[in-house]
Amino acid sequence: MNYEPEKVAWGWERPEAGVGIERFAGEDGFGFLIYWRFDDYWVDVRVFEVVNHREDCGIGFQKDGAAAFPSETTSVLDAEVYAEGHVKWDGCCEIDWGNHHWCGAFWWDRQVRLMRFIHDRAFQLMGRDGEDEWLDGSPTD
Repeated sequence: MNYEPEKVAWGWERPEAGVGIERFAGEDGFGFLIYWRFDDYWVDVRVFEVVNHREDCGIGFQKDGAAAFPSETTSVLDAEVYAEGHVKWDGCCEIDWGNHHWCGAFWWDRQVRLMRFIHDRAFQLMGRDGEDEWLDGSPTD
């Protein structure tokens, strides 16, 4: 299995950034493998969905470009990216969530928990307690 963060292509280089891998999973063992690249002001995130978990071969991901589901791979280098983007120091973010199909409240709830986890963990990685005080969460015009 290949989970090495330095081999996951980010599209641009930031050699001064920290890197890390983290598992965000439910009680069933499924969930997501999350790659982080961060500094004090910016966090890049790339998320892979875990579609299988077996003792004999570890975790499996949806194969990138596969026409059928599940079509899995154990290499993150061949896996479909579930979501990717960035979170900034000021609370702004841009994350491409793709075009996923969810059935029922369980999957909606899982997505909301993932979104909240990414937000909160990004601020921890930047060494911040939360969004700056000037950003009160109200919509802007």
